[in-house]
Amino acid sequence: MAAIFVPLYGSLSLLTIDRKVEEHLIDRSVARLPIERNEPLSIRAVSVRGTRVSHRSKFKTDDNWLDGFAVTIKNRTKKPITFAAINLQFPRPFGSAGRIVVHTIEYGDPGLLTNRARTQGSTPRIAPGQTVDLALPPHEASAVGLLLISNGYHSPEKLLLSIGHVIFDDDSGWYAGSSIQRNPADSTSWISVEESAKSAPSGRGPVRDSIRNAPLDIHSAPELISFASYAQPPALPSLFSPASFVTVPQSGCKAFSSHAYPGCGTYGWCGAECRRPTDYLSTSSGNYYLAQASSLCKRAACINEVDPVSCGTYGNSYIMNMCSSGGGGGGGGGIESSCFSNDECDFGFVCNQFGHCTGDFMPEENDY
Repeated sequence: MAAIFVPLYGSLSLLTIDRKVEEHLIDRSVARLPIERNEPLSIRAVSVRGTRVSHRSKFKTDDNWLDGFAVTIKNRTKKPITFAAINLQFPRPFGSAGRIVVHTIEYGDPGLLTNRARTQGSTPRIAPGQTVDLALPPHEASAVGLLLISNGYHSPEKLLLSIGHVIFDDDSGWYAGSSIQRNPADSTSWISVEESAKSAPSGRGPVRDSIRNAPLDIHSAPELISFASYAQPPALPSLFSPASFVTVPQSGCKAFSSHAYPGCGTYGWCGAECRRPTDYLSTSSGNYYLAQASSLCKRAACINEVDPVSCGTYGNSYIMNMCSSGGGGGGGGGIESSCFSNDECDFGFVCNQFGHCTGDFMPEENDY
């Protein structure tokens, strides 16, 4: 009897261990937020620990699934890119209230967000048509995990992706469907070229009028900042008061105005300031609303450091979300291309029966 009982006991122990491991594996998903106007990047693929995952498809993994999270991006423009960010947004747990957690995976030097490059050609670039992989470093994944816990998340099951701030080698940029220019009065902020043209004083002549009425083209719009209409810092349109920042659209969707990187009050050993992103909207009709958010503070690399450094702190901020209704500023919309299989399409798209990549990016319930 003893000889039979021992192996049976061992088998039961193994089954118990397997069940405990399985209990920690839960269904999660990664989804692409709606495509914005004139996106300079495409998200080619998303992987978790080396395994490619599909848009909104469920996969089982443990609580440390962000360690090994990676995104493959491609430069869709005719300009070299010196900085690019992919936004990671974690929807609030169902039934909970509070700030959403946002984070970025970055390519290049984040110091370019607040200062021009010191030497032309000294920074790495993503060439037109080039593809690169962006991975969330292990130490950063841990910091994001702590940020989630501190904001009331237990174990987030959904992650939403969007294209963040992009800077070209001529110091022009893109954000939220708009070409942007560095604020001449404050290098830590960027202003929408389109909204600046609308708010500029009248009487500048046909040049200004042609800018206002011209369609926004990703290859030419950044060059508009060289026109005389931008010789002086343009006045920003009226901004919402903090009391009107809400997590759902209130009275309509507004247009992107500017994007800034205020300090978090902490510094690196070399004096580099830790910063967090924050968004502002204009009073013009558009595609966005603001949500309260918590963001991990980061700083530029010091001497002998290669990657941006997480400061171990986070700051409260405001981040844009695209209105699910589409709004009036021209957003959303798929980017169709020819294909033979799903692998040839960008993340979020599938190859349909007609040989075209198509996708549906309308937000699901509880995405925000």
